Amino acid sequence: MGDQAANPLKLFLGGLSYDSTEETIVNYFAEKYGADKVSEAQVVRDRLTSQSRGFGFVTFTDEEVARQVQTSEHMIDGASHMPPYTKCLEMRVEQCHRLQLYVA
Repeated sequence: MGDQAANPLKLFLGGLSYDSTEETIVNYFAEKYGADKVSEAQVVRDRLTSQSRGFGFVTFTDEEVARQVQTSEHMIDGASHMPPYTKCLEMRVEQCHRLQLYVA
């Protein structure tokens, strides 16, 4: 484990469209929550091909907005993103525990 503390303002985005870019992610969240609430976005790319690996991160400037983002589904570039906690609310308890272990 490193010395870096978890950043509650930086959220994981799984299942991104391969067409998603940092710009389209920032634009989506800026339109929905305000341009001053989004700090940056990162699409994780293959080192050799520069192709998206289908996931990334978005960082917010406001902790309340980061919490709000985690409570609802988002459609970015045609791909649905539902935070793990929201998924847990819709699943039976034993399924939720498996999901939490996978996500952690």
